[in-house]
Amino acid sequence: MYEVMCCDFRFAIAKVLILPKAKKLLCLNFTNAAKGFFNRKFTLFTLSLFTLLLLKALFTFLLFYSFTFLLLFVPLLKNQTNSMNVKLRGTLCGVGAAVFYGTNPLGAMNLYQDGISANSTLFYRFGLAIVMLGVMMLVQRKKFGVTRSELMLLAMLGVFMGSSSSSLFISFNYMDVGIASTLLFVYPVMVAVIMALLFKEKVTPTTAVSIMLAFGGIALLNQSSDGSSLSTLGVLLVMASSLTYAVYIVVVNKSKLRMSSVKLTFYVLIFGLMTILGYTFAMGETVQLLTTPHQWLYAAQLALMPTVLSLVLMAIAVKDIGSTPTAILGALEPITAVAIGCFCF
Repeated sequence: MYEVMCCDFRFAIAKVLILPKAKKLLCLNFTNAAKGFFNRKFTLFTLSLFTLLLLKALFTFLLFYSFTFLLLFVPLLKNQTNSMNVKLRGTLCGVGAAVFYGTNPLGAMNLYQDGISANSTLFYRFGLAIVMLGVMMLVQRKKFGVTRSELMLLAMLGVFMGSSSSSLFISFNYMDVGIASTLLFVYPVMVAVIMALLFKEKVTPTTAVSIMLAFGGIALLNQSSDGSSLSTLGVLLVMASSLTYAVYIVVVNKSKLRMSSVKLTFYVLIFGLMTILGYTFAMGETVQLLTTPHQWLYAAQLALMPTVLSLVLMAIAVKDIGSTPTAILGALEPITAVAIGCFCF
């Protein structure tokens, strides 16, 4: 009853403070797009400009709705173990985590087109996500304290997450985002192998068939969209990303961390950010500054959707249904990424 009342209260806050602002921004951007369209002669350029401004308006609205989802429904999903079947909740969270994680190319590729490097993109992705999670913890009045043993484990998880993200984002420079995201899906196989060998987890026939079908599909990807062979370096980077992500999922499942998924993700991203900064300086690079509003918009999208929402929901799913089923649900990640690659790039 208490959790339901809190959810109703958060919904009231969102309805009063967040959604009206989102609608106002949507109307403002749509009005600007319409004015730009009708004040000029009808040409292909003005039509394209109108479409871009309209997409910007809808994208801004989507960000506000996603943040509202984060404030309202993630706490509700976490607390409602009595009213919702745990397996169902874990499955829904796994699906949501996969779809949100598949939106990585949407912000990353647009920032790449503006000349922002992979490590700088990840710096803003993790940095903004840390701020979002910190605000969320303050609003929910959660404690930030952790023990020394928890801190060591969180640091290890942060290194895995930072390494996985950095490898994947750098691979986007060597192959199509859709192919890279599809190759990344080898991580469920890695998760199943790790769980079977190290923790003697029984692999069910359904799981085995699912993994074989997924692996068979990945094996067919031996060429890029233009018919050329895939970059060896790009494939190695994606495999490194898959392995570190698989280890991250297994450790989250088997660790004795007793904290909320939001708190866990908050500290993982802090150490992940430190890892990315280490890679950046080791490569002789510096963090590039974002100079335009649309660059900050794409950075906010990266922080919210494939980072905050995806990792928080993934942590809940791993605890509810286990590592291997959560990893298999990740099949929705490449589907989302391929769709974004086809329609946006």
